[in-house]
Amino acid sequence: MIISSTKDGTRINPAAFAKRLGSKASVYVLATPSVAYAFDEAMPDDTSVFGGAACSYPTGTAWQTNQRASMVRLAYSDAEAADAVDLIARDVDDMDD
Repeated sequence: MIISSTKDGTRINPAAFAKRLGSKASVYVLATPSVAYAFDEAMPDDTSVFGGAACSYPTGTAWQTNQRASMVRLAYSDAEAADAVDLIARDVDDMDD
């Protein structure tokens, strides 16, 4: 899973994801907006994450053409950031199905 940053840092807590997901997923942080823009350029259309959002990607390559397989979760407030941890944990669990 990828967590992007804003100019003020991450809103979604990477440690909370790492704790919640354990060995089910690796957690990566795009530490600056410029890194997120470079990531966006390298990713297939509609599969990148930036602006403080987070996204989980299933194993394999099917998500590259099926954007619904990698849900982007936004967080504009602290409450939404906490909710994003739960939502992405469910997304990761659903990928196992």
